[in-house]
Amino acid sequence: MNVENSSELSRRIGDLKREKNAVILAHYYTTPEVQAVADFLGDSLALSVRAQSVDADIILFAGVHFMAETAKVLCPEKKVLIPCPEAGCSLAESCDAGEFAAFKAAHPGHTVVSYVNTTVGVKALTDICCTSSNALKVVESIPADQPVIFAPDRNLGSYIQKLTGRRNMVLWDGACHVHEEFSLEKLLTLKREHPAAKVVVHPGGDTRILRPERRAGVHRGDRGGNPRRDEEALSGKRVHPGASRRRDVRMQQLQVYEDGDAGEHLRVPRERIARDRA
Repeated sequence: MNVENSSELSRRIGDLKREKNAVILAHYYTTPEVQAVADFLGDSLALSVRAQSVDADIILFAGVHFMAETAKVLCPEKKVLIPCPEAGCSLAESCDAGEFAAFKAAHPGHTVVSYVNTTVGVKALTDICCTSSNALKVVESIPADQPVIFAPDRNLGSYIQKLTGRRNMVLWDGACHVHEEFSLEKLLTLKREHPAAKVVVHPGGDTRILRPERRAGVHRGDRGGNPRRDEEALSGKRVHPGASRRRDVRMQQLQVYEDGDAGEHLRVPRERIARDRA
């Protein structure tokens, strides 16, 4: 798209937003062109929570399906639109609501904790909905003698299980295909090339990469005033360079999947990954 067409399209989008009293919420993973016309930019939960406070009749959610569902649950009086209905999340798709209902029935008396990356059908079966950043606190808030079902991410659940030492926690066998496909070998090669670098790992990462003795999540950098160059291991998605205020971070993509490559990868994740690694 050339600059003139982009400018004209942005103007038309702005006119439509005013005419329809609409706002655009865009996930960090959207392309720069989409982020440029968005009213709010953030992660899935933050955007859905923000949707509650906006004075708008229509919310256009530039993200995947479960994000738009979550926004609608939180804002039932607003019309929520998703520009790409087929945009899905492999983690959410790895936990079918009907199958999860049967799984829950097979474990009576368990408190169900589900990650926000789930369909509204799974959320309806959930006692507490968590994010990756507060999942540990949520599980720790549940009495130690109370059994727990954690869904849908087995990697995030396993990580929390190791940190808490909780034995009465049952994990749903789901995963994000992007997190499962990170190359440990390539990561180790990059670490040898940049020994001073910090590796940022999502707690839903593969257990081979995620070291349980170290808290995963966002590395906040050097507070001592000494700038350094960090490596951030990204998941093959797109992050608008303007979205980051860090000037000492170089992004390094560690895997080869392009956007939209989800699909059959998470239908039988464990079997496929075992076959590929054999």
